[in-house]
Amino acid sequence: MCTHTQQGQEYKVFVGGLALQSREDSLRDYFSTFGEIVDVVVMMDRNMEPPKSRGFGFVTFATNEGRETCLEITEREIDGKRVSCNTLGSYGTTPEEAGRLEAFDPGQPTNWILPA
Repeated sequence: MCTHTQQGQEYKVFVGGLALQSREDSLRDYFSTFGEIVDVVVMMDRNMEPPKSRGFGFVTFATNEGRETCLEITEREIDGKRVSCNTLGSYGTTPEEAGRLEAFDPGQPTNWILPA
């Protein structure tokens, strides 16, 4: 998968809630209004005939400005279905840099269940 990085940064967005008929062209058309798109991937269920969207995908922007502009929008609709977008903090961006997640503090209790 081709991704755009600059100084360890990747300007990728997770897109959830996609319609079964959603394809990469739909995402590219919608998200290109926010900035230059480098890559679009819709995760497909290959066990269905014909293959259908698994309901999520990823969009990679050429710049952080494109990603941030996209994330400012609170209501999005693609292929007749409302979708959500989130940053991927683990892809070269710390939570503090993303500005959308709180920093993890190992000294604080969490609700995570870790395997024994």
